[in-house]
Amino acid sequence: MIAATNENLEKAVAQGKFRRDLFYRLDVFRINVPALRDRPGGTTLLTGYFVSQFNTLYQKDVKRVSPESYRCLRHYSWPGNVRELKNVIQRAILIAPGEELTADLIPARIREAAGMSKDSDSQMFPIRLGMNLAAVEKECIRMTLASTGGNKKKAAAILGISRRALYNKINRYRLS
Repeated sequence: MIAATNENLEKAVAQGKFRRDLFYRLDVFRINVPALRDRPGGTTLLTGYFVSQFNTLYQKDVKRVSPESYRCLRHYSWPGNVRELKNVIQRAILIAPGEELTADLIPARIREAAGMSKDSDSQMFPIRLGMNLAAVEKECIRMTLASTGGNKKKAAAILGISRRALYNKINRYRLS
C-alpha cells in the first residue's frame, strides 16, 4: 500500500487528530518528497517531461523552452505544486505556434512573479506578425477547439462558420 499526505502525521498523532495504530501500519518505508517550490531544479526536469508528453498528445513539435520561460518557471512559488506546472505546460504547448515555448505563452501571474512585464495578457494568442493567413486561421481554429474541449458545434458557432466548413478546415489543416 502506498499512502501520501501533505500533513505532518507524527504531529497529528500527538494532537490526537490521527489514529496512532493507523500511523504505525502506514509508517513502514517513508519517502519525503518536498513541494515543487522547495526544489527549483525539479521545475526544469518536469517541464522537459511535460513538453515531451504534450508534444505527443497534441502532435506538436516544440523542441526547446526559452531561457526566459525557464526563469519564469523557476521564480514562481507553485502553490498548486506539480499539478499546476503540468497544466501551465499543457496550455503553453497547446497554443505554441512553433518550435519554442516562449515566456509569452506562460500565464501573466507566473511571468509577474519573475519580474517580467505585467502588461502582457495571460490569454495572449500565438499569432505573430508575419504569419501567413492560413497559419493564422489554423491557430485560431486549434485554440477555439481547445477552448471548447473539442466540441465542434460550439467551435463553429464561436468562429461564425458552419459545422461543415469547420470540418473542411480541420481536414485541410490536419487538426483531427
